[in-house]
Amino acid sequence: MPDVVRVVDAPAAPRRPREVPAPVETAGLPALAPNSLLAAIRRGLACRCPRCGSPGLFESFLQPVPHCRVCGQDWRTRSSDDVPPYLVILALGHVVAPGMIALETFFHPPLWVHLVIWLPVVVILGFLLIQPMKGAVMAVQWWHWDRGRDAGGDSSEPAQEDRSGTA
Repeated sequence: MPDVVRVVDAPAAPRRPREVPAPVETAGLPALAPNSLLAAIRRGLACRCPRCGSPGLFESFLQPVPHCRVCGQDWRTRSSDDVPPYLVILALGHVVAPGMIALETFFHPPLWVHLVIWLPVVVILGFLLIQPMKGAVMAVQWWHWDRGRDAGGDSSEPAQEDRSGTA
């Protein structure tokens, strides 16, 4: 029977070092990392870097910068996917639904009045909330996955666990 090399036994490919720009000195002061998840989320909601608090987390409306220009944090490795729209829909539902119910209960307006009032409210609030929500999701991701590597020095992705079933 021929020898079969399992993927688990194969040597790992060497990892390329990440190209991270050197951090920019900010008047001789080091960039301060937040001391709590809530502080990181506040920075993300303000569209600031969750790690150092510098402005400019986004280069366009929903496109994050590749690296923070102050601390060098790599934002290309994290993707918020569909979480920010879900959070915006959840927030808008909690604002719009009680307003619609109250308007209908107390004034009984025709349907066109609801459309004239609530359609612009939903569109405007949706556009106003989506970027801060994406910043907050990026902050949560940074807090849970990248924060430990900022001080420790290992910048590579964590090793995958062996799921082959053998010891």
